[in-house]
Amino acid sequence: MKYKFTGNFLKLSIIIILLLIIHSEYCQSQSTKRVGITTLSCGEQVNVNSGKLVSLYLFEQLISSGKYQVINCGDLFKKSDFNSKNIMTKDIRQEGIQRGFQKLITGNISKKENGFELTLKVFDLLLQIDRTIVRTFSKIEDSKDASKSLLIELMNFLDGDKYLLFISTNPPDAKIDLPDAPSFTNGMELFPGDYKISVSRKGYKTEVEWLPLLKGLVVNSEMKVEFDLRKCPEYCNEVKTVHGIDFVYIPSGEFIMGSISGDHEELPEHRVIITHGFWMGKCEITQDQFQTVMDSNPSFFKGDRNLPVDRVSWDSASEFIKKLNNLGKEKFRLPTEAEWEYACRVGKETEFGFGEEGLRLRDYGWYINNSNLKTHPVGQKRPNPWGLHDMHGNLWEWCEDFYSENYYSISPFEDPKGPDGGTQKVIKGGCYFNNRDYCRSSTRGNNNPKYAYQFIGFRILMED
Repeated sequence: MKYKFTGNFLKLSIIIILLLIIHSEYCQSQSTKRVGITTLSCGEQVNVNSGKLVSLYLFEQLISSGKYQVINCGDLFKKSDFNSKNIMTKDIRQEGIQRGFQKLITGNISKKENGFELTLKVFDLLLQIDRTIVRTFSKIEDSKDASKSLLIELMNFLDGDKYLLFISTNPPDAKIDLPDAPSFTNGMELFPGDYKISVSRKGYKTEVEWLPLLKGLVVNSEMKVEFDLRKCPEYCNEVKTVHGIDFVYIPSGEFIMGSISGDHEELPEHRVIITHGFWMGKCEITQDQFQTVMDSNPSFFKGDRNLPVDRVSWDSASEFIKKLNNLGKEKFRLPTEAEWEYACRVGKETEFGFGEEGLRLRDYGWYINNSNLKTHPVGQKRPNPWGLHDMHGNLWEWCEDFYSENYYSISPFEDPKGPDGGTQKVIKGGCYFNNRDYCRSSTRGNNNPKYAYQFIGFRILMED
């Protein structure tokens, strides 16, 4: 059987073929990255041809991989286009974007005491993040071998594990800011890194969290984050300073207190409502603050006036508060155990104020893995989402309550204040020589209120 092709059929066939070619080229352009590479600059005692040879080698290798559209920029981007920290200026970033580049590679070869150093700076123009890759070599003739050794690391960054970030908020119209990334849109792509996220709305307590996106996971894996903001007065996002002590506002709310994964004294888990907002000390009371009020410093660890005061008994902390109350109209006291845990957890059910991941504790607190077995000046670690520093580690902190290991089984639903009497007082938060388990939000400690130890300090609460 024979087929007869009419004129119309031939025209239609040609159109289909052209559409397939256009579609193929479009798909290829979407699957490859447009990368600009400059001629590497050379420092003193380095032949300028060395930079050209390395740039050419990298250009050829990236082209041959078939994964990138590589543009040789030559000297288009000069050293003057970068500031003192080798970060691109806004103008050069905009020019790179206008030229269609997604990534830009620049760098230099410099003379060092024992040889030479090849430094590549790779910029993601859209996400405004960068990576520095460094190799050292003994002879200038080895510069090509050095560039070979960093090629895989360079291509890994160009390929980049990517996350698709989705954030939901309550209320849904809350403002989302990522200072280290472009303007937020749900489903935006982010490369591995540590991203600060701020969620705010008028009449609600602002929450600030750090989101760790780890390298080595599946490309385009989804990262979903939820924020449930608490209502509070309009002034609740201010920091109040009274008698030289900074306070942050903690809104009223409810949470689950205790833990099923801790010791028996943390049981049962139970629902607690904190009916009134309050002002919590942003940090532990420092030696300087204690000295100003008490005219003494009992601390074992000394050397910096911003170290937290240690070796202070519950009775001594109460005396400090009594004198502070006599200085003005504000009313200060120690937080109850429930108030302390609520503020530490940010009202959530996670083991730590920053989430479940105990491996991130080193970013938020001083404990046995990073403290060098001593206290550290307050406020050096990241705060929890409500702005409180050192809630995990550094020093255990006195609470107002008497201690009873079975108190949770009879604790009231609203504003529990601990048992009516006892011989011990509650301490919370863990300290510099404790492991992560002792630094959990729900961990309960206790001590004689008359005794002072170098691992116990305190922070104070100011009533609203």
